[in-house]
Amino acid sequence: FSAGGYGITPLADVLPVVLRRERGTSADADDRVMAYAPVVTPGGREHPVTRLKREDAANLQAWRALPPVTIPEPFGEVKPGATVLLEGHRRGGRDRSVMLAFQRYGKGVSFAFTPSDSWRWQMEMDAADLSHETFWRQLVRYLVSFAADRVEVSSDSDAYDVMDDAHLKIAVTDATFSRVTDAQVEVIVRTPAGRDVKVPAQVTLQSGGHYEASVPLPEAGPYRVEVVARRGNEILGRAQTIVTAGELHREFRQAEQNVALLRRLATETGGRYYRFDQAENLPEEITYLEGENSIRVAREIWDMPINFLLLVGLISAEWVLRKRKGLI
Repeated sequence: FSAGGYGITPLADVLPVVLRRERGTSADADDRVMAYAPVVTPGGREHPVTRLKREDAANLQAWRALPPVTIPEPFGEVKPGATVLLEGHRRGGRDRSVMLAFQRYGKGVSFAFTPSDSWRWQMEMDAADLSHETFWRQLVRYLVSFAADRVEVSSDSDAYDVMDDAHLKIAVTDATFSRVTDAQVEVIVRTPAGRDVKVPAQVTLQSGGHYEASVPLPEAGPYRVEVVARRGNEILGRAQTIVTAGELHREFRQAEQNVALLRRLATETGGRYYRFDQAENLPEEITYLEGENSIRVAREIWDMPINFLLLVGLISAEWVLRKRKGLI
């Protein structure tokens, strides 16, 4: 982590924990000082990575049975949006550190596992205990479940009008997930009538490994699109999607006022429903409406400068009049 100088690398953005920008030094790896016992957090109780046992009580007991591990660089906080699945507790739980945290990043997910000796969960446990194997197997499976397919296809809309063209965007990668710019991309469209039509795909010059295709939609109904990417005799991958053509006019669907829904929303949110003939009352009632977001403030009249100046002006005017009339 920070001791490895990763705080100034792109990994600092990817990881769910906050790394120091300067290269740090790892703490003294003394088991008596740095031993942290794993504790499942509320977020980890339902997460598949930290589910060692099917039942909740058995799962918590399985984690409590594992020996403490060493955390050379303790972390107390994670980034906004990150979730802590495991905490490390030592000295009766007073000192804590993030043991396992994850966050979504881009199209994938990243984990930060802070212990340096998780082998203790294997070597210091009974040979029949599979907690160590189960944990790492589930962690790797969860990570790869977010990996993108080698061929991906998407459309610029989920529905089109009849006689429109559906514009497809296709991304092609090889076995190492590097963009492929010399692939032969074939787009096969099955129309609502059951006919198969081949549509050419062209490489996008602005971005390597991306291709585009335009699919005509002459009739209403769903169109099943299959994309096959090849390089020579090798099939790089396949992808499918469905686009639908028909009369859109979404703005005219159920355009009438849903009074029951509006009244329910107003009741549940502490608001108020107004008919059209009550709209003239809205500005004044908004101004004086009491609610969770409004505060009634009481002020003494003497705290208002205008009243004080008015009072002084009236007294002064009275004194001037009395002086002129000889009443003083």
